[in-house]
Amino acid sequence: MELYPICLKLKGVLCLVIGGGNVALRKARSLIRCQARIIVVSPELCKGFKSPKIRKNVIYKKSAYKKYFLKKAFIVIAATDNERTNLQIAKDAHKKDILINVVDQPDLCNFYVPAVVKKGPILASVATSGIFPGLAKKIKKDFSAQLDKYAKDLKILSKLRDAVKKEFKNKQVRKGIIQGLLEPTVLKLIEKKKIKNLRDLKAYFNSL
Repeated sequence: MELYPICLKLKGVLCLVIGGGNVALRKARSLIRCQARIIVVSPELCKGFKSPKIRKNVIYKKSAYKKYFLKKAFIVIAATDNERTNLQIAKDAHKKDILINVVDQPDLCNFYVPAVVKKGPILASVATSGIFPGLAKKIKKDFSAQLDKYAKDLKILSKLRDAVKKEFKNKQVRKGIIQGLLEPTVLKLIEKKKIKNLRDLKAYFNSL
């Protein structure tokens, strides 16, 4: 079965985390970074949930899991240490066509959380379809250094792209120049700050 990769905008969207341990904490932190509305359901919470930042951004329901907690949730993450509870959460979520991720139980999920590396505005994710998450983390680590370089280039690339779009009205010419921005030689000149604006870019192409 093919997976459909997608990036979700979760700002203000209700996300439910069921569980109060360190894994649930990690999931809550990732949702906080996305500015989601987060409800955490658990009889108890680990120490990390008591930090001011977490308490400010999370609504805590001191309770065991009940089906009614799924109401209006867009995403549910089951991170309890009870397999029977996780299975029940998954069954209830599937019946309601809710996005559900059960930690370390890929067969119960209808979406997986990939290994993610973020460098400025660049967001790259790697997944192994739930088969071997550890390999995804290794690929992420290997890829991270390369993204550092691209993240540094992206700011000037964005400015050059905007300038080219304003300067050149012919669609084919514009497309060719924008594609040319990704040539290894051009990227190297951008990295060395020898191409910083449209004038530098024109001078480079005129010299060819």
